Amino acid sequence: GINAEYGDCERCRSMVAKELKFAFCIAGIFSCYFFFGYIQEAITQKNWGEQNERFTNTMFLLFIQCLCNALIAYIVTLVQQQSGFSGHPLAYAPQAFTSLMAMYTGQLALNHIDYPTQVLAKSCKPIPVMIMSVLVYNKKLPWSKVIYVSMITVGISAFMMQRVSGQSGNSEMSVIGVSLILASLTLDGLTGPSQDYLLTRYNPTAIQLMLYSNLWSSLFLAFAMVSTNALRHGLEFCARNPSINIYILLFSLTSAMGQLFIYYAIRNFGSLTTSIATTTRKFFTILLSVMIFGHTLSPLQWLSVLLVFTGLGLDMMTSWLKAH
Repeated sequence: GINAEYGDCERCRSMVAKELKFAFCIAGIFSCYFFFGYIQEAITQKNWGEQNERFTNTMFLLFIQCLCNALIAYIVTLVQQQSGFSGHPLAYAPQAFTSLMAMYTGQLALNHIDYPTQVLAKSCKPIPVMIMSVLVYNKKLPWSKVIYVSMITVGISAFMMQRVSGQSGNSEMSVIGVSLILASLTLDGLTGPSQDYLLTRYNPTAIQLMLYSNLWSSLFLAFAMVSTNALRHGLEFCARNPSINIYILLFSLTSAMGQLFIYYAIRNFGSLTTSIATTTRKFFTILLSVMIFGHTLSPLQWLSVLLVFTGLGLDMMTSWLKAH
């Protein structure tokens, strides 16, 4: 009886510790990415300097972001005295490339659609992650998951159609933006299962995964920028508009801190759980964007947003109930 009681107490403590660890991850992700979202919209939507220029050099912004992510991850590995690659360095290149292209197309979409539309569309991320999990790992989806995914898809589709039709004067730009978001989501779907594969095969730590991914991304971007003169154009823009520099620095730092929390969550809870968790904060990011930057949403669009996050919430609750 004593051993059984001791075992129950240990299980309870382990469960509480895991719940606290998850809550810590969520709090970190929410706080970092609230600030990140605000800065990202300010950089891409604001007019800078005397010439009222718009910053559209997505490649330059991503390069600074990935470089900062890699630097902070490297500092953490030194502090924690982690050394060496877990597995062959080349093994991390494919998922780094798909993750980078998902970020690039998502950021590029902001040149064509507004921030709330981009955020809500990217909230579809669990869908391609689930689809690729089925295709790559032959996982079976329960009916409840299919229903929730359908709710999310209908909500997203309704929102996007209203958003595009509401911008009829700029419909070509909106269609380009939607196409870029769809490309970004497809790449997200490829990234999730490949990260799970790396974790299963090579067992890297969260910080090692962040370091290797961002090192590869920085190398890919450096090559692309040299080929396209994006680095020179980016530096010239910053020289003409020095007030943007602090925004880019804060953008990179909040991204790095957010990624620390995300990779920690992926390492401990898997890519699907993490993608659902990161998606919930996007509802509040939309609210923040509407309040601060004055975007307007119709009642039907708010209904679409509610449908999306209801589907996500039910999915999270079902997963939690199964786990307990």
